[in-house]
This record gives sequence, structure tokens and C-alpha cells, in this order.
Amino acid sequence: MEKQISCCVFYTDKRRFLAVHPTNNKEDYWDLPKGVNDNNEPFSKTAIREFKEEVGITLNITELRYIWHFPLHETKNIILYSYVVPELPSINTMKCTSTFKLQGKDTKEVDEYKYFTIQEYYKIRKELHKCYSKILAKINLELN
Repeated sequence: MEKQISCCVFYTDKRRFLAVHPTNNKEDYWDLPKGVNDNNEPFSKTAIREFKEEVGITLNITELRYIWHFPLHETKNIILYSYVVPELPSINTMKCTSTFKLQGKDTKEVDEYKYFTIQEYYKIRKELHKCYSKILAKINLELN
């Protein structure tokens, strides 16, 4: 079986980065904005589209920087991009427009936003997916 590919954006000012809280997630974790590649579109366009749907901010594709392609688990790989801005916008300006069905109702995919430092995020996320420690170390190297 071919693995799904999700495209992910690490949105940062090099001090903190954006994490999203997926609605109704069972482990109650914070994740990076990401989504599945559709219709064989270029991966960079998937990252831009998914970020817009989950966060409500349109990114400039020329500012998107490829970081890494890695296995998340048996059925999914992640392509990770970074997007560096001089100043992170207010979380109050962010709005999710993508939905899924939950108990027959359209429900937004993301219900909350938060900024983290890499150290803060590592503490809360390291146990969910062991690959996240490698991801955060890779990001840290790329941004310094």
C-alpha cells in the first residue's frame, strides 16, 4: 500500500512557531499545520493550500523552504517546509475554513492556535511520535 503524504509548514519568526490544536483529537496534542496531498498537486502547493485552510493566512510560495521528507508512521510520510516571518501575527487573526463531519455536523479541523518555542514544544510532543525529536532537531539546525 502506498503511503499518504502530508505537507507541513513550520511557521516561525525563529524564536517561536505556530502550532494548531486539531479539533476532537483523542490525545489532546498540538500539531503543526499540515494536510494530505490531493490530486498529485506539487507538494509546495499542498503546503500553501493546507496552511491557508487551517490558519487563514496565504503564504508566498517563493518564501516556502523545503526542510525534510520523513516517515511519520506506517501509512503516512510528511514533507516539512519552513516559512520565516519577521513577526508572528496575532493568533486572533487566524481562522480555520476546512471542516470534517463530526456526529453529522460540519466541524472545523482546527479549534485553537498557540505559539511555542522548540524547547516548549519538545516537552509536550516527544512522547506522541518519536520522530518529532528528530524533526525538531532538524528544524533547529536549519534555522540557525
